[in-house]
Amino acid sequence: MKIKSILIFLLNATFCFNLINFHSLASENTGSIDIDALKNYSIISEYSEDVTGDNIEDRILLLAMNIENTNNIKSSIKICVVDGITSKYVIKCPGYFDSGYDPKISFGDINNDGVKEILVSINSGGSCNFSFQNILSFKDLIPYEIIDSKKFNRGLNYIVTLKDNYYYEVKNLELNKLFGLKLTNPYKYPNAYDSKGNLTSSVIGSYIPGYYKTELVDVDTDRIIELVTYQKIIGFSNNNTIAIAEGIFKYENGALRLKDLKVISV
Repeated sequence: MKIKSILIFLLNATFCFNLINFHSLASENTGSIDIDALKNYSIISEYSEDVTGDNIEDRILLLAMNIENTNNIKSSIKICVVDGITSKYVIKCPGYFDSGYDPKISFGDINNDGVKEILVSINSGGSCNFSFQNILSFKDLIPYEIIDSKKFNRGLNYIVTLKDNYYYEVKNLELNKLFGLKLTNPYKYPNAYDSKGNLTSSVIGSYIPGYYKTELVDVDTDRIIELVTYQKIIGFSNNNTIAIAEGIFKYENGALRLKDLKVISV
């Protein structure tokens, strides 16, 4: 039973990492394309925000193609920004990934340059259920990525250790920070504890290698937007979430930097 549990967990974790690597091959094309090439695209959502920095609202379109015989999967996702003054436009792929479920964009001045950037989120689906993220600037109608999205989308790293009396520890490697927590539902591990709460077998805890949700929030009310990330800490399998790790990232010296982290048992 112990060996079988370890093998199942390793297979699930390998699937998650392979899915990230698969999407890394989706599209490296981040240049502009002719708008005539978009005739087969659908408008998923449309916004009015100043993302070019001229104090005039621009038109932002989130575009995608539907995949046949599927209801929710979108492919070849694009962002089109039409300048509010000149009507010139630029069209950009959201990054090294361009397909998935429920693509969304939100706005905030993350790098403190006085102009709102665009946060793109695309859900992966599957048992991992993480979300690909990228942050794009369109200042002066010139699109570019302000983060290393491949590195960022791998999420933070943890060591998860289960202990007697239904306690467990989560150690974050980036901050070298240790959290002591208690299982809210020990019945998720029917073969791991005896009637007194002592461990009877080795159960490997781990984490999903990616964020399932992000939000733009001015956490410290300094008028600079932070990126709040949510990552799942798991027990036996990918659908066995025992805690949520909430990270707070701030853009400093040309990069997103982890400023704070908390782990909440669920």
